[in-house]
Amino acid sequence: MSAKDTFHGRVREALVAEGWIIAHDPYRLTIGKRKAFIDLGAEMPLAADKDGRKIAVEVKSFLGDVDFLHSGRTGATGMGRIEGYGVIVRRVFEEIAALMPSEDDLRTELVIDETAGHYQLGQVGWERDRRVDDIYLHVDVSDDKVWVQHDGTDLKVAEMLVKEGIPRDQIVLAFHPPRLRKFTDFAAA
Repeated sequence: MSAKDTFHGRVREALVAEGWIIAHDPYRLTIGKRKAFIDLGAEMPLAADKDGRKIAVEVKSFLGDVDFLHSGRTGATGMGRIEGYGVIVRRVFEEIAALMPSEDDLRTELVIDETAGHYQLGQVGWERDRRVDDIYLHVDVSDDKVWVQHDGTDLKVAEMLVKEGIPRDQIVLAFHPPRLRKFTDFAAA
């Protein structure tokens, strides 16, 4: 577990002052096979609601430049790089899916398994008399890298991921044979 940030105590006091009950300090959670820690878990009981509202708070002191995507490590850490990559991949896939609306008998499907780090976008249905079941994009986030397994679009999804903040050396163009990947501007593996 990482050391508490400079403002941890102040954030805790502010939450309590606003009526939140600190239920966890830190809040431990498991995402797939990874263990993570969030600084505080808090809940606010509501008189008219038995379920109550809950939040988890990750406190960071920004006393200098911070690289959000590269601040994490593997193992039990705060929400780090790999989780950040998944957020970016999901956002890019959702943007692309919005460009491919379902129509008539053809449905756009966005399949996301965040626990396994698996993202696919395709279409399924019928186009006149032809059955369609096509995957246009397939990206996996695993082994501390983003693996572009398939890009059947002209959008260049790897470049979109770079523009959104994932470094080239963290993206593998897995659709190229391993022996040829070293000739790309991206990671070889």
